[in-house]
This record gives sequence, C-alpha cells and structure tokens, in this order.
Amino acid sequence: MSLDLANGQVAATTPAAVFTATGTDLVTIIYRNTSGSLTESVATTVLIDGGTARSLPLLSLAPNASARLGPIPVEDGDIIKAATTTTTTIDYLIYGCGASGQGVLPNFTPFTVTSFDATGAAPA
Repeated sequence: MSLDLANGQVAATTPAAVFTATGTDLVTIIYRNTSGSLTESVATTVLIDGGTARSLPLLSLAPNASARLGPIPVEDGDIIKAATTTTTTIDYLIYGCGASGQGVLPNFTPFTVTSFDATGAAPA
C-alpha cells in the first residue's frame, strides 16, 4: 500500500525541502506542471544523512506535462529538496510505504524517470 507522504508546490529558484524521511523507505515523486503556457525546469536533490546534496536528473516539463522519479531509497534524516523556474506552477506528490511503520518494504525496483505529455501519454 502506498501512502501520500508529502505534497504541495515546488519553490522557485532556491531548493527547498519537500520531504524529510523519518525512517527507511522507498519514495516516488510525481511532478506536474500546472501552467498552460510555460515550460518549467525542475531540479531535485537528495541530502543523504544531511550531507552533500546529490542531484537527480534535471527535468524540463512542457505545459501541463508531468514526470515520475523513483523509487528513491531513503533513511531517517534524508532530505529531498526541489526548485523550479517559476513559483506556483509545479505541484508535487511524494508517496511511499510510510517509513518503516508499514513493516516490510516492497521489492526494490530500479530508479526510473518517466515523463508524460499534457494528455498523460508517455513517450513512445
């Protein structure tokens, strides 16, 4: 079962925390560009145990497009940060198993980045 662990809008310019892990988990991030006219860049970083920020793939989302990143393995205290070019146009949803509170983590699958166009279709 997946749980909604965090959601909101990505901050503009300066990376801001969008999720702080409270235990071992595999999380997935969904970004959606709510602008009908602007293409947005989204930068995502993970601070492992409060250390150096590690960058995930930079996203470029066309108007009304979305993308999914994950699963991302996290442990207690890991922080995921995100930034975009324009405030209030990128929504995010982070879901996972809910730290270690749900018991056993699902089988690990490789990290993937999948983008979807404005109709919800993935590229061929």
